[in-house]
Amino acid sequence: MDWALYGLLSAAFTAMMMLMQERLKVEPFALALWCKIACVAALLPVMPLIGFPADPWFYIWTFPTAVIFAVADVILFRHLPLVGAGVVSRVSPVTVIIGFLLWFVVDPSLVTGYAARPVISALIVASLCASVFFSMRLRKCEVSMKALRVLWFFLLASVLGPMLTKAAMNHAAPLQGAIAYTFVQALMMVTIWLGWLFTAKPLPPRDLLKRDTWRHGLMIGSLMVLGVTVYVLSVATVDNPGYVSAIRLVNTVMILAAHKWMGKKDESDVTSGLGIVASAAALIVLREQL
Repeated sequence: MDWALYGLLSAAFTAMMMLMQERLKVEPFALALWCKIACVAALLPVMPLIGFPADPWFYIWTFPTAVIFAVADVILFRHLPLVGAGVVSRVSPVTVIIGFLLWFVVDPSLVTGYAARPVISALIVASLCASVFFSMRLRKCEVSMKALRVLWFFLLASVLGPMLTKAAMNHAAPLQGAIAYTFVQALMMVTIWLGWLFTAKPLPPRDLLKRDTWRHGLMIGSLMVLGVTVYVLSVATVDNPGYVSAIRLVNTVMILAAHKWMGKKDESDVTSGLGIVASAAALIVLREQL
């Protein structure tokens, strides 16, 4: 069950990272870049000791995750201060439900497997019905619907990310792969962003060197390097990455507890959001019983 511990640690680091950006409101492109610079800097001394995976497929599968999250991370950091970390964490599980339904389109033969396990299938249908109920309630929440509209690409990346990461980790040893993945992906993303910075000029380069920007970026980046590494290690040591997605939903509860402790008022539909989180977690666990 080491993967479960790694998954919980990943959830905790992710929650802290989101809460810090919610509070500090660092310029999103600059924050994304400094976070990955922190990952590269932190792991650079370690890489000669552990070495790089020899299989080229490790890098082939890692590259699309770098491209996808080079866009998704900026979108997330831009909208976190606007919609709030709690709302983001509660709408993200929608991707689990959508991904589950899409698999029937990709592989219709799954219907036969579910029909052979009527009790589990009935519980899955109940979870889906619950998710529909809470989703319908969530449609009346203006804050949550705004988050879904502005974060759609980040949510899409959350669907594709675990599958691509698992594919990459199939071509490396768990510990070596986890550390190398974090380093290589960060290096690829920094390269993409620097190219974008000097061609499209999303912000003046001097803005990256503002004291608060790089300090806060490195602070949040230190959480990112830990969170990504333990997440990838969790994916590498579990049979199915769906379990990791389920346990990482705990970050919703962590953020909610932090907001309660800070006395932060949440104007979104918390009950419906938590209902979707619970439905998604149940769906993942039940699906893996088949």
